[in-house]
Amino acid sequence: MTQLRFLCLAQNANYKTEINKRWVAFSFLNLLLATPYVCFGALLSDSVLDEAIVLLYECIVTAVLILIIKNYRTKLKFTDRAKASFCITLALPLASLASCIAAIKGNGYLYGVFVTVAVSPLYTFLALSVTNPHFEKKNRIFFRKAMEKLRESHAIKIMITGSYGKTACKNILAPMLERKYSVIATEGNFNTPMGIAFTVEKMSGREEVFIAEAGARRRGDIRLLTKEIHPDYSITTGVCPQHLATFKSLHNVFLEKSELSKGTKKISVFNCNDKYALKMYREHRGGKIMVCCNKEGDIYADNVQLTKDGSSFRIVYENGSIDIRTKLLGKHNIINITLCAALALQMGVSAEDIKTAVESLTPVPHRLEYIYANGIHILDDSYNSNLVGVRSALEVLDLFPGRKVVLSQGIVEGGRYNGKLNTELGRNLSAHADAVILCGRNAKTVGAGLRAGGFSGEIYRYSDLRKAQSAFGKILRKDDVLFLQNDLPDVY
Repeated sequence: MTQLRFLCLAQNANYKTEINKRWVAFSFLNLLLATPYVCFGALLSDSVLDEAIVLLYECIVTAVLILIIKNYRTKLKFTDRAKASFCITLALPLASLASCIAAIKGNGYLYGVFVTVAVSPLYTFLALSVTNPHFEKKNRIFFRKAMEKLRESHAIKIMITGSYGKTACKNILAPMLERKYSVIATEGNFNTPMGIAFTVEKMSGREEVFIAEAGARRRGDIRLLTKEIHPDYSITTGVCPQHLATFKSLHNVFLEKSELSKGTKKISVFNCNDKYALKMYREHRGGKIMVCCNKEGDIYADNVQLTKDGSSFRIVYENGSIDIRTKLLGKHNIINITLCAALALQMGVSAEDIKTAVESLTPVPHRLEYIYANGIHILDDSYNSNLVGVRSALEVLDLFPGRKVVLSQGIVEGGRYNGKLNTELGRNLSAHADAVILCGRNAKTVGAGLRAGGFSGEIYRYSDLRKAQSAFGKILRKDDVLFLQNDLPDVY
């Protein structure tokens, strides 16, 4: 049972075995359950009744572990790598147990169980140290072959990066370009080398445009993708504190995101409402387009009208303008649409086709998606976990009448800035919410930010998301607006 959890934690970290609080907590739980078992068993004699008591305790411990693991929301996905690693993690404890039984007379089985449980994390480390080199080599070969296939393709290559808005822009740009071209885009939120490679493998050779969103968790990630894909065009949405646990600083995020425009062959489009993207625009020496929500841009959004049902605005460019209506909520989507329109116009898509494509867009699930259920207005932005997105979503929240309730689990992967980010999140929520439901490990810090912001509304705290959700019936009232700020997996 314990091996399943340790392997799940490793899988969520791309099969890295970094020691963190979750590893330590689960290891301590193992020892807590195993120690009484061994001590109790050692005190008993070898009678049938005593052995039955020990066996009963063993069954109870196993049942407890099953219940604990069953309640976790993040489950182990049995990929080929996970299967191979899991088989090794099963073989190692059995070998350890057999060694103890052979070496220790009398209570060898009891001490074998204790040793097996005590070093459970070590088995996962050893298993991954065996399987990782094989599968990483296999992945490199797969990625290299996919990139060779992409280079042989005559498709126009487009890459999108930024700390936020990558998937949204991809989902907006693809329908625009489909009005003129045959388009293939990376699926869902796939933005890693392997995710992009899987999409390339599906190319038939008839595609005219390839769109990839490019994510990064550390220095070198964007540079690698840019070097391999050689994009003709690119879009940079902006930079904010994301993945600081691995990037270490916001400046490093900026430097890494800058790699895309440096490697773009033709035109780079920048969201110049973002100060970091504006800096990239000013430093860029190649073809470039400035997009913003003021008249300083090469292409800009004007006459902006935000409502709880969508937005209307005008895209103004050198040779004309496009009047747009969209069901997508929030000012950030106006920027996203304008960024994509700028590139689509550059690639010869007509203004009328852009207008038609935008009007047909529907919200992506969990990305500021509006739902009405059981008398409650729900703004589901549960995929979002950055301050820029939260601020934009709170502007939309203000457009709704009625009592405003926010469910927040905070922001993760902030590294040494995590406390500061979650305090700032609390300050932002304090100006817009009437009630806040906090859960998870960031609850205390977000709560401190609420108090620092002068929040006088109701605050509810729960240890995890399940308990918070089960309390909705007591907290929510008819016609309330529930804003789901984040939905973190339990590995966080």
